[in-house]
Amino acid sequence: MKPSKTLLNLSLALLLSSFSLVSYAQIDTTKKSLQLSEVKSLNKISLFLPGVALEREQKISRSSTLSLGINYQFTFLKSYYLSYDYYFSGGYVQTSNHKIESHSKLIGVLGANINYRYYYNLDKRVAKNKNIDNNSANYIGLDVASVFPKLTDKTNQYDYQIMITPNWGLQRNASVFVNGEFAIGPSLVINPYETALRIGLKAGFSFRF
Repeated sequence: MKPSKTLLNLSLALLLSSFSLVSYAQIDTTKKSLQLSEVKSLNKISLFLPGVALEREQKISRSSTLSLGINYQFTFLKSYYLSYDYYFSGGYVQTSNHKIESHSKLIGVLGANINYRYYYNLDKRVAKNKNIDNNSANYIGLDVASVFPKLTDKTNQYDYQIMITPNWGLQRNASVFVNGEFAIGPSLVINPYETALRIGLKAGFSFRF
C-alpha cells in the first residue's frame, strides 16, 4: 500500500507543478505581449499625396507619438484682388464697379507640420498575432500644418495657410524599411482671406532610416 500511496502523492505533485508552470508561462506571455504592444520612435522620409516630407515620429507614451516635419507639397491656395471698370470722364480716368474677386491655384510650396497620434488598437493586434512593427496600427490624432509660399518666391501673390485637422488614420508595415500610411478628417483651413472647412486627406508611403 505504501508504494501506491507514494506513487499517488508523486503524481499529484507533478500535476500541481505542471499546472503552476503552465500558469506562469501564460502570465509571462501576457506580460511580454503587453510590453511589446507599444509604439517606437521613427525617422521617416514620406512620399504622400500630394508631396514629400522629412519627419521624426517621437514616442511620448506607450501608445502615443508626436511628429515634427518639414515638407514640400502641392496645395490649392486662394488669392483675392480688387477689380475695377475704367472710363474717361472730364479728361481723367475714373473707376467704377469696384468688386473683390478671387481665384485658386494648385502650386508647390514649402511647409511644416506637427502631428499627434494615439494608436488605439495595439493590444488587440498583438492578441490576434498581428504585426505591430514600426507602429503598424490604427490611430486617432490631430495634425496642424502650415505652408509658406513666400519662402520660395517673395513675389508670390499667395500668402500663408494653416490647416488644423483632427483625423483617423492607419499605418502598416509594408517591408523592413517601408510603411504604408493613410489619414482622413475634417480640416479647418485658415488664411488671410478666409476660414473654411474642407476634407483633409493624406495617403502614401514612408521610408524609415
